[in-house]
Amino acid sequence: MQKVVEEYKKEGNVDHRESINIDRFMRETGERWKNVSMELRCVQSMLEEVVSYWRRWNNLADEFESWLDRAYGMLDLPEEDKMEYFQDVSVWKDKFQLLGDTVSFLIATCEDQVAHELKERYLRISVRWEDLFQVC
Repeated sequence: MQKVVEEYKKEGNVDHRESINIDRFMRETGERWKNVSMELRCVQSMLEEVVSYWRRWNNLADEFESWLDRAYGMLDLPEEDKMEYFQDVSVWKDKFQLLGDTVSFLIATCEDQVAHELKERYLRISVRWEDLFQVC
């Protein structure tokens, strides 16, 4: 665009005042483009982060619910089998914390309806998690 403007100013018999206005327009347009470009990069980074959190949520929530289903199935088994299954409970405790952090981020970045659904699913998982250790 700058080349076109320079050519226009040379060939178009542009007076000094119009040349100043053209230069001002080009500076303002350049500044706006810099701002828009930076905002787009910020939005892209934020969207990539949101997508990453959604992937984490989908994987962790499904994995956690499967683990809980199996854990509840273990309750009637002998104590030795239960001990073996629950030996890595500290790993699952960490995953539960990560799940909570993930859902908090997503709730803050989603529409109200989606946030409500996330809260409900997380609440169901949390209740099952807490109940599991009261039953054991």
